[in-house]
Amino acid sequence: MSSNTNYTSQNFAQNGGAIGTTSSCRVAVVMIPYPDHGHLNQLLHLSRLISSYNIPVHFVSIPVAPAWKSVHSNVHFHDICIPFPVSRTKFISPKIPSFEAMVSVVSLHCEPIITLVEKLSNATERIIVIHDSLMFNVAKMVLATCSTLLTKQDIYSFTASSAFDYYANRQLFNGKPILIDGEPAKIFPSVRKTVPVPGFDFKKFLEESYAFNHKNVLNTSRLIEGGFIDLMAKKIDANESDEENEKWAIGPWIPSQILLTGEGNTIARNRDKCLEWLEKQSQNSVLFVCFGTTSTLSAEQIKEIAVGLEISGYSFIWVIPEPEDGDAKDGAVPPQDFEEIVHQRGMIVRDWAPQLEILCHSSTGGFVSHCGWNSCMESISMGVPMAAWPMQTDQPMNAFLITQVLKVGLMVRDWENGYGLVKSSAIAKAVRRLMGSDEGNKIRRRAKELSDAVKGSIKGNGATEEMDRFIAHITR
Repeated sequence: MSSNTNYTSQNFAQNGGAIGTTSSCRVAVVMIPYPDHGHLNQLLHLSRLISSYNIPVHFVSIPVAPAWKSVHSNVHFHDICIPFPVSRTKFISPKIPSFEAMVSVVSLHCEPIITLVEKLSNATERIIVIHDSLMFNVAKMVLATCSTLLTKQDIYSFTASSAFDYYANRQLFNGKPILIDGEPAKIFPSVRKTVPVPGFDFKKFLEESYAFNHKNVLNTSRLIEGGFIDLMAKKIDANESDEENEKWAIGPWIPSQILLTGEGNTIARNRDKCLEWLEKQSQNSVLFVCFGTTSTLSAEQIKEIAVGLEISGYSFIWVIPEPEDGDAKDGAVPPQDFEEIVHQRGMIVRDWAPQLEILCHSSTGGFVSHCGWNSCMESISMGVPMAAWPMQTDQPMNAFLITQVLKVGLMVRDWENGYGLVKSSAIAKAVRRLMGSDEGNKIRRRAKELSDAVKGSIKGNGATEEMDRFIAHITR
C-alpha cells in the first residue's frame, strides 16, 4: 500500500513521518531526486523497477503527479514543500532554477530525510540511499548525521546523464584526452558553453560530486555505452577499492509493456488526440519535435522552426507547451496561419504529450530533440533516429554520442553555435536528410539494430540481468 505523506522539515516529526504499512524487512531504499522533471522521472522509473523486487522504496521529493502515486503503489511518497527562489536571475531559463539555487534550497530540508532514515532503521536491517548526483551535498549531510545507521557503502549516486558525459567531463576537467575507440577526439563540445549559469563553478561542483561518491547507477546499457562505462570505472584514486568504484548500468528504465510490445497505456491511446492522429499516418512518415520541459526558444526561433517544417514537406507532431505565468516571451508561438497551412500533415500539441508512446508508434520516423538523456534513451530504445538540437548542460555531450559515436542521429544545431538562430532552410535540410535520404535510411537501420539489441536484453518485468545483479548486491 502506498504511503503518501506531505511534510516540511518542521512538521515531519509531528505527523509521524509515515513510512507506510510495510512490515519489517531486510532492505529499504530511500530515493533523493533532484527536483527537476527529467531527473524526477528517471528515478520514479527506477523506483518502480526496484519495488517490483518486493523492496520498499521511499521517494523523498517535491510533490509528484497523483497519477504516478496511483500507478506505483509499492513506492512510498514523502513530499517536501520547497520554496523556490523568486529571483529570475537565479534561473538557468525561465522554467528551471539554477543548480546552485535549487540545491541550496533543498539542502535546508535535510531533516525530513534524516528523520525518515532514523525511523526506517527500526524496521529494516539495511538502508540503501540512492541520490541524484546533483544532490550529493544533501546525501553528504544525511550520511554525517546518520553515521551510526549508514555507511558510505550504502550510498549510491544516480547519474542522470550518459556514461559518456560523465567520462568526458572528468577527462576534460583533469586535462586528459577524450578517447573514442581508443583515439583522442579531435572536436568536442566546450563545457563552458554547455552550462550557461553565470557565477556558478560547475567544474568545482562536479569535482566535489565525483570525490564524494564513485558508486554510480546509470540509466543506460552496456549495449549502448559499454566502452564508456568501463572508462568511467577507471579509478581516479589508486587507493579506492573496487566496491567504492562500482558502476551499475541498469537501464533502460522503460515500462516493459511499451518496450517489449510497442504498445502504451490503452486508456491513454484511446483518449490522446495525437495518438489517434498517428494511427492515420503511414509507417515512419512522421517527425516528432519536442525540446523537453525546461528548454525555451525565442519567438524568432519558433517561427524559423515553423517555416522549416512547412517547407520540408514531411508530416510532424510538434510539442509547444503553454507558457507558465511570467514565462511567456512575446510572440513565442508559430505564425498565426501556420496551423491552417499544415493542418493536414502537421499537429501542434500545446500541453503535455505522451512522448514514449509517440516514439514507440510505427508511424514515427524521426525525433527532433534537445538531447536530454532521458529522451535519448527513449529514442534509442524505440529505434527512432534523432535530429539533435542540444542546448545546455549534458545535451551537447549526448548529441555528440548520438551522432558521432552511436551514429543513430544527425546534427541540426551545432553546439558551437551557442544560442544563435538556426534558419528555416537548415532545419528543412536536416529534416529531409533524416526522413528521406540514403543517409537517413542508414541511420534508421542502425537505430533499429541498436533498439533490437536493447529490447533483447530486457525481461518481462522490464529489468535486465545487470539490474538483477544490482538487486542481489544491495540485498546481500
